[in-house]
Amino acid sequence: MAPKVKSLREYPDSEDALDEAFYRTFNSLDGKQVYELLESVYHSVSSFESDTHMMAYKEGQRSIFLQIKTRMDNYLNRDVRNKK
Repeated sequence: MAPKVKSLREYPDSEDALDEAFYRTFNSLDGKQVYELLESVYHSVSSFESDTHMMAYKEGQRSIFLQIKTRMDNYLNRDVRNKK
């Protein structure tokens, strides 16, 4: 049997709880709009620049979005999520 899903209130410092918090934040009506904007601006865009400082800055922006996406993917792909 799959373990109980930990909630943010029960285990505020767990990685699963953080994944859940990201999911709840970006799965709300407003959160979806923000997520879609961030995805369109930072996900599928090259961060290459001839100026290395600007390239590092742009890659940092992209990295933030990838962290959000990874947290949401982690939440959606948890084994517990797929079993009823």
